[in-house]
Amino acid sequence: MSYNAKDSFKQYSSKLWMNFDEATLISPNSIGEKEKGIIEKSECEIKKENLIEFAESNSISINSLLLAGLTLTLNKFNYSDETLMFNQNNVPFAAKFENRQISVRSFLEKIHEDYNAALAFDEYYDSGDFPLKPEFYYAFDEDLKSDVEYSNYLSIVENDETFLLSLFYNNELYTNEFIDLFLSSLEKIVEEIVHADIDKTNICDIALVGENENVIFSEVEMPLLHKRFEKQVAEKGDEIALVASDATLTYRQLDEKANVIANALIKRGVKPKSNVLVMLSRDSNLIASILGIIKAAVHSFRLIRNILRRELIIFMKTVRQTILLPMNPEKNP
Repeated sequence: MSYNAKDSFKQYSSKLWMNFDEATLISPNSIGEKEKGIIEKSECEIKKENLIEFAESNSISINSLLLAGLTLTLNKFNYSDETLMFNQNNVPFAAKFENRQISVRSFLEKIHEDYNAALAFDEYYDSGDFPLKPEFYYAFDEDLKSDVEYSNYLSIVENDETFLLSLFYNNELYTNEFIDLFLSSLEKIVEEIVHADIDKTNICDIALVGENENVIFSEVEMPLLHKRFEKQVAEKGDEIALVASDATLTYRQLDEKANVIANALIKRGVKPKSNVLVMLSRDSNLIASILGIIKAAVHSFRLIRNILRRELIIFMKTVRQTILLPMNPEKNP
């Protein structure tokens, strides 16, 4: 890859990392030891005839159609509107559809546009520059060429009358029945897209099972951590809450320490969609900072130790609204 291509790839990929806390994978349904697992394969076939007719009449590629189906399937299995995975040229593909009321046509057009943008790059130049670990890899060919370890591999191969979907998985993390369910769900979603009126159907209407519109939910009190802690402060504020290497704090003292940090974060512009990096020793500051971050209602926070300066700079640049909480948050709020 040339210098200009690398620079273009930096600009392309840096935009994709924004607002993503983690890369997409199929959530494991089995708790096992990954290192002891064996890579197994599950397959299903999708008939080409209907796909070809649909793609030609709507001016999109079959690859984009299958990628759209894969995106919706991952969304539904992970209860998420975000997708970040890697395609056959090892370039990240990202999609975020918070608005589930958009039409299937608009959804397909956006997937098609983003997929074509990803195809402009042959390969990534340095996996060390990725702030998030790649997890899901898909390829529209039989040979899965990658020197990066992924959790999920999906190969889509065109045959005479069908597309063969082969999903490779670790049998310590997934059961065969679960992977078969994922593939059959992908097949069903693609079928629903093909037979839908894509101008009148929204992506929220594409369902894996029949949905009951009369579901009644019982109201459940949300056990917010900081509210539960504040209740303890009110009930037994002078009792010992924390014994750490640097201090022994009562509930009231720990709460005051957390409030200082929360207020400092808010003054620095922390909002519900902000991200906070925490570089702390394992002492009372760590616990107080976690409470302070939760009180400030941030989007997410990460505890980091022994991170290289270069990696930290890359992460700070690529993740939007990041605030760094230093080693002593009280002295340097």
